[in-house]
Amino acid sequence: STKDQAMIKQLYKCGCLQAIPESYENIEDQFWNAFQDALD
Repeated sequence: STKDQAMIKQLYKCGCLQAIPESYENIEDQFWNAFQDALD
């Protein structure tokens, strides 16, 4: 969602995520999987 993308961008700007543009989608998936695991 747009809200999720904005959050990802904010995290990236603060250096929480160091994404390589061509693998951005994969990194985003890994991030959300880890985030979901933390919530479970």
